[in-house]
Amino acid sequence: MNTLFSSFIQQKTSMEQKTTQYIFPSLFVICCIYILNLQLDFYIEDPAIYGVLSKRILLTGDFSLLILDEKDWLDKPHLPFWITAISFKIFGISSFAYLLPITIALGLTFLYTFKFASQYYNKTIAWFSVCCDQVISAIEG
Repeated sequence: MNTLFSSFIQQKTSMEQKTTQYIFPSLFVICCIYILNLQLDFYIEDPAIYGVLSKRILLTGDFSLLILDEKDWLDKPHLPFWITAISFKIFGISSFAYLLPITIALGLTFLYTFKFASQYYNKTIAWFSVCCDQVISAIEG
């Protein structure tokens, strides 16, 4: 009985090593894609509108009102625009300054996903969870 249990443990350890062998290169490639995307301009409508709202906050100094085309913008909470305006103030108004806070938030999401999964499961499941989280955010983003 003892040998059956020890062979099961060895198989499990071997499987975890094989899985981990593919997870790290995948994470590296996905992180490189995120970093390269910091240099791209965006061509879809929502980021452009959010960038204009953040730019207006920066230029007017009015952090309480979100105004677009002389109308109140009541669709979103203010915090993301404040963070983007602060990023614009530090790095200048650019695509990089707009995308940097988003990328940092994604990185923190991946970190906490890993910590949560490794605390309640194991490291292999944690790395797999981070990979799934990255793929989902890349598809939605």
